[in-house]
Amino acid sequence: MFFKRIVRAIKNIPWFLYESWTWEYESCKDCGKTFRVLWAVDDKTWKFVMGNAEGCFCVACFVKRANKVGLTLTKESFTIFEVFNP
Repeated sequence: MFFKRIVRAIKNIPWFLYESWTWEYESCKDCGKTFRVLWAVDDKTWKFVMGNAEGCFCVACFVKRANKVGLTLTKESFTIFEVFNP
């Protein structure tokens, strides 16, 4: 399982480089990955999880930060959650 993950990550490096060069939209401030998911939470949830942090974050990094502060997010936690592909 671990080996498969490593191989998959290595195989995706060229795509990651290409996408990072050509994608002119948002990228996560924590992990650096570009994302095609438009999402939002209410201000109270954002402040609780992120504090004074500003910028764009992917859903995965936001959920990790929420778990660190003891908040479990559900589908209803998000006010917007849409995949876009311009």
